[in-house]
Amino acid sequence: MYTRFFGFKERPFKMVPDPAYLYLSRTHQEAMAHLAYSLKSGDGFVQVTGEVGTGKTTLCRAFIQRLDERYEVAYIFNPVLDPIELLKAINDEFGIDTEPDNARALIKILNAFLIQAKRNGKQAILIIDEAQNLSRGVLEQIRLISNLETSRDKLLQIILFGQPELEQTLDSQPLRQLRQRMTLSARLRPLTLKETRAYALHRIQVAGRTRGDPFTSGAMRCVYRFSGGIPRLINLSCDRALLTAFAADNKQVGKKEVRAAVEELQYQIPAHGASRSVHRIGQAALASVLLLVVAGVLLMVTGIVPASWMSMENWKTSPPSAQVPVRVTIHEIPKPPTGHVIHGDTPVDVKPAMQVVSLDDVISSEDGYLLRQSALHTLLNLWGLPSQNPSFLESIDDDAMFVRLAANYHGLSFLRLVNDWTMIERLNLPAIIPIQSQSDDVVRMLTLSGVTSDGYLFYVGKERLKVIMSPEDLARFWTGEAFILWKNFLAINGVIPRKTNGESIITLKLLLRDIGFNGIEIDAVFDETARRAVMAVQEKNGLPVDGVVGTMTKIALYNEKMSLNIPKLKQ
Repeated sequence: MYTRFFGFKERPFKMVPDPAYLYLSRTHQEAMAHLAYSLKSGDGFVQVTGEVGTGKTTLCRAFIQRLDERYEVAYIFNPVLDPIELLKAINDEFGIDTEPDNARALIKILNAFLIQAKRNGKQAILIIDEAQNLSRGVLEQIRLISNLETSRDKLLQIILFGQPELEQTLDSQPLRQLRQRMTLSARLRPLTLKETRAYALHRIQVAGRTRGDPFTSGAMRCVYRFSGGIPRLINLSCDRALLTAFAADNKQVGKKEVRAAVEELQYQIPAHGASRSVHRIGQAALASVLLLVVAGVLLMVTGIVPASWMSMENWKTSPPSAQVPVRVTIHEIPKPPTGHVIHGDTPVDVKPAMQVVSLDDVISSEDGYLLRQSALHTLLNLWGLPSQNPSFLESIDDDAMFVRLAANYHGLSFLRLVNDWTMIERLNLPAIIPIQSQSDDVVRMLTLSGVTSDGYLFYVGKERLKVIMSPEDLARFWTGEAFILWKNFLAINGVIPRKTNGESIITLKLLLRDIGFNGIEIDAVFDETARRAVMAVQEKNGLPVDGVVGTMTKIALYNEKMSLNIPKLKQ
């Protein structure tokens, strides 16, 4: 063949969907960013669609190659299966029992596997390629297994790759429930002329050529007119043009060779008419090539966020007054069982007989160090995390440092606020609040877990007493500090746009689109559209409106994404 003649190590335009040759056009970059975002956010359903030959399978396989040992992957290709066969195929891909011949038993086995994977810190993903071939019955079965979940997380993430017919099927009335679960979708589109040139050159370089591009600009324009920017058609025409040039002993591939190649493929590429609609020509060429593929190219492998806020003026730290006893209403609640999540927005009913005592009676009975540990454990439980006591924390005297290090140990981020109760409410996250006792001047820690019509809800001590205090009473005891733990779900790093990376900008833009800003273009540029969207979120949440994405703006953005499991002071 022509490989050595043109200085290739292998044919650059093979029809095999090789991830090594993946070229990321704008829409391919956007699709890959959607997939990466879905892994970070844990969204249950994602779909990637595109016309025949736009590179879905190549993208799919490249995505799978990027997954590491943190993921368990089941990959189903060309699934012309019935519901039972699909369940068996999924179990087989995960390496679990496939023997039962009924859906209930197979799903039970799958569910047990997924629960164990979650316990092991792994994320299970089901990827189905050529999903337009799925019958309605199979799609309904997929909807049912998507219900496998814990109280906080989906156990199985599902990604569908398919042709536009998949979208049409999902839009049908019988499948509206499944369609509503699609949290992210991306569409692969034909390449532009500029992208077509870059695509061809990329493949040539991957194939090992170091002497430049053998295709002239005119040749690539012909390729684009013929292919309409469809990668598979680009491959077909470029491969044949290289062969034509090789047969004529030409080291350069020009318009003449491309036209001859197309004629050999039984196509007629007009010598003129560059002003014709590229999409119309591309569609016609696509239809013709499909006929050719069916007829003779059997070697081709196709294979991959304003609400009203209950707030107060910023409080200034005031010395505690011993002459005015503060009374609080308390009610003891049972400790939650292991693994149970206490929700800050669903306080336990306190209608049974209340007891009125002074705050000092509540907190002075326990050692300040023990109260600090209890406050931390309670806050971690609100986040659904197991509370651990690493030994290195025992020697930390500084309270802020203690909470910061504990947050880092448990995979959370830390924010310290000073004399700004209004911001505590606006961020709407539970917090550790230092309280200074009137009797012994010792600072002790309480966990702020909710805001009610009666005041602020705290959990106190290892017995987790429920304490409700009015703003006026609380102001006499509060030291002015607040320690907030939050989770950087999508790993948006740095401060955007001042100090960050392209991946974080792409993730931010996907998040903005996900929470309702549909005009966001997915790329690594923090443009004016993205900045204005950020400012809108800041304004809505009562934050400084500067368009800069720092810690508090990230918290506000995550609070806007309803599918994230975030404990809140109030809904």
